[in-house]
Amino acid sequence: MRVDLPRSIDGLAAYFSDFLEISGSTRWWKRVDQLYTEAQKSPYQAKIMSDHHWLELELSAQISIWREHGRLLPEEIFPQAMAALLFAGMTVETHKHLTTTGQKNLVGRLRDGLKANFAGPYLELQVALGLLDEGFDIEFPDLEGEATYDIRFQNGEIVGEVECKSLSADAGRKIHRKDFYRFIDAIGPRIMEYAKNSIRSVLVITLNDRMLPDVESQRVLRTATSRVLTEANLTQLSGPNFVVEREPYERRLANTDFIESKELYAACSKAFGPNCHAAGVMSETGGCLVVVRSRREDDPSKPQLEALKKATSQLTGNHPGFIALQFEDIEPPDLTLPHLRRRAAILANVVFHSNDSSHLAAVYHTAYGGLHSAGALLAKPAFVFWNPRWDRSTDGLPFRAGMSNSEFALRLGVDPGKTDPDDHMYGRGD
Repeated sequence: MRVDLPRSIDGLAAYFSDFLEISGSTRWWKRVDQLYTEAQKSPYQAKIMSDHHWLELELSAQISIWREHGRLLPEEIFPQAMAALLFAGMTVETHKHLTTTGQKNLVGRLRDGLKANFAGPYLELQVALGLLDEGFDIEFPDLEGEATYDIRFQNGEIVGEVECKSLSADAGRKIHRKDFYRFIDAIGPRIMEYAKNSIRSVLVITLNDRMLPDVESQRVLRTATSRVLTEANLTQLSGPNFVVEREPYERRLANTDFIESKELYAACSKAFGPNCHAAGVMSETGGCLVVVRSRREDDPSKPQLEALKKATSQLTGNHPGFIALQFEDIEPPDLTLPHLRRRAAILANVVFHSNDSSHLAAVYHTAYGGLHSAGALLAKPAFVFWNPRWDRSTDGLPFRAGMSNSEFALRLGVDPGKTDPDDHMYGRGD
């Protein structure tokens, strides 16, 4: 498959009709209406929608603009919108070049995406587009039912394989973000009522283990939380698997900026532990911040390592193999975070040094956050770790163009001092 996907918004808008036909227009708009309805229920539901369903919402917004104006409006095109337009275009072009079997499987993937989200298909098509831009022809063996890996690429005698894995935002986490925001949404009226008082408090909820999704556990926890919020003399209440405590905001979060979410989260992580979740309402005079944490630590390393091992086994070993790993819980600038990159390096090296990974050339890491604006260009940031045991040539292979850590951070709008201090070139095979 060799296509030259347009980059102009008018060229990409031409794919709208075919995309809706492939994905099922009725199904598409029914799902979009459901997402908008959920988003309007509360700010917390809106947060879930924007985090997990940005692609559906962005693409639907652009289709609506196109229908209303007969064209797309440049002033309404932002990085995530452009990412959604490219996804629609790649979907249509891929569908054109597949066999009947491949087309049927692609439609099935899209319908699954409408039930959950499009993180998986987005990663696969984004990687495929990147390979096309590097001059490779591509095929989709998994869609065609010919192999268990996702993408086969070729340029002359250079042939390689890519298996794509998208890591859920909740993988390895004791408190799932959707469950947390739904809990906050349920007690929202109590939080708003408390915020009217001239008191600033933090409600700390400590769970013994997971935030259980069953109705009864949620009911007991919500009832206890509501009591601590409404009964002035009640500052602590224990349940079968939790403790709810109310304390002054200034005790551990004095001088913390509640407006800047990253600063607030950093302060809460320092005060209440790195695996906490926080949300609430706060002003200079009153409010309540709810912090939920677990006594047991999150372990995102386990599902990430399992994904890498599974992907390695899905590659045939006949050609240079690559794993494309996508984090669904971060934005592109977060790819500079030292702890994320170090964990990724450790886990990649566990796989690299296993006995059955000699065919694995590298692991590519990216974020399910759309594109990122770097000056006048839109880029898809990623970092790559190459297998130190790779003893074959890297000439002509993809994923080798790199830059220093400091330049990578600067292009993502991050202070280079906050990323890894070593300034070697990432993404190179030499």
